[in-house]
This record gives sequence, structure tokens and C-alpha cells, in this order.
Amino acid sequence: MMSGILLVLVFLFLRGSGTAAGPANAAPLDEVAGFGRTVDDAKADARQHVLEVLKKRLETHDPPLQAWTPSLSDVEPLLRGPGKAGPSVHVEPLGLQHQWILEVRFPSSEALARRDRQTQRGNWAGIGLLSMLAAFAIFLGSHHVRARFPFARGK
Repeated sequence: MMSGILLVLVFLFLRGSGTAAGPANAAPLDEVAGFGRTVDDAKADARQHVLEVLKKRLETHDPPLQAWTPSLSDVEPLLRGPGKAGPSVHVEPLGLQHQWILEVRFPSSEALARRDRQTQRGNWAGIGLLSMLAAFAIFLGSHHVRARFPFARGK
């Protein structure tokens, strides 16, 4: 019985760790630019800007989606190609700044909500699994105490 419950919780936990929806549920392409002293800095800055836009879309969604917090690893699947160099500009206090432009296909509102729900299910499954493990540890501990200290048993 206990192992059946654990298997269900593990299944729910693994089911909730899916990836973002594919192009069928996606919006049109957007361009996001980043700047830096080197091309590599500009590429990293552009990816960081994509992450900021994605987080902003989660915050401004109605209702706000708060379970899923995207990271830079979530940005890579959204990119369409390696990107391209934009015009370099000279900014007086910083010097020459290179630009990198990324084409991004942000998930649709429905895909964002689905990813948020998957994260919520995964979080609840993890909490349930930890609760079951804690209850099992307490159960084993109480049997260990009763076996080791027979006078501790109630009469």
C-alpha cells in the first residue's frame, strides 16, 4: 500500500517536470538585442534580456503566474538560430559597444499558464513525497524506540 502511494507521488512529480510547449502554441518571432564590450558579452546580455522579457510576461499575465521561475536554461529552446551581429556603437563613458540580436519565439499565454501549472503539480508532488518520507521515518523511529526500550510502551 505504502509503495503504491509512493509510486503515484513519484509519477506525479516526474509528470510535472515537462518542458515548455513547442511552436504550435507559440507567438510570432520577436527580436531582442544585447550590448557588451565584446561580442560574447553582447550575446550574454541578449540572453539575459530574453530572460527578463519572459519573467515580465509571467508577471503581467492575468492572473500572474508565480510557480514557474524561468532561468537561462529555459531561454535556449526559445531562440531561433544563433543570432546575428547588430551595429556597434560608441558610447562615451563605456567605449565601443557591440550589439547582438537574437530571434526569439516566446511561448503563448496558454503555454506559459500550462508550464506554470506543471510546476505547481511538481511542487505539490514533491511536498507530498517529502511528507510521506517524514511519516515513514517517524513510524520507523517509533518502532525502534519501542523495541529498544520496552518500558516505554504504554500499558
